[in-house]
Amino acid sequence: MPLLDLKTTQCMLWGDIINHNPQQTLSILRHSIKPKPRYLENIYATQLFCIYVNNLSEKKIIDIHSALINKKAYVGHIPASYFSPGKALLSTSSLTQTFLKFSNILIMPHPNDMPYSEDENILAFDFSQFGYTCRHIPEVYYSLFLTFKIERPRAHLRY
Repeated sequence: MPLLDLKTTQCMLWGDIINHNPQQTLSILRHSIKPKPRYLENIYATQLFCIYVNNLSEKKIIDIHSALINKKAYVGHIPASYFSPGKALLSTSSLTQTFLKFSNILIMPHPNDMPYSEDENILAFDFSQFGYTCRHIPEVYYSLFLTFKIERPRAHLRY
């Protein structure tokens, strides 16, 4: 979060990269992740967790990559501005809508089965330390009006 610009708007999704064919998944990842991933040889595809952030400039992608490159958990990034097998894989994975970042405000869904409380941070991550304020709306409205999904061409829906 400290690497994102407080003035921009982005949607953030995260989750496991899931595909019914783990070998195909690893093959797609090996060819899609930039730069060439250092250690995808001895892991299972189901061990990968993805954080997807849209609306990033090339400079911001380079800045984020430079800041994370020496972290053990970071394997690289998948360019998703245009269609690629990597983008198609992300579009079919179980990435869930986490929040919408509008400048320094994080808009999150509030679970429908929980009593609504005044902008409680249900993710329990201290976003305020990076200058963000959390706001919530009921999940039913969030999913109807604010949910983002990664675009995928029809031809790539085949399995």
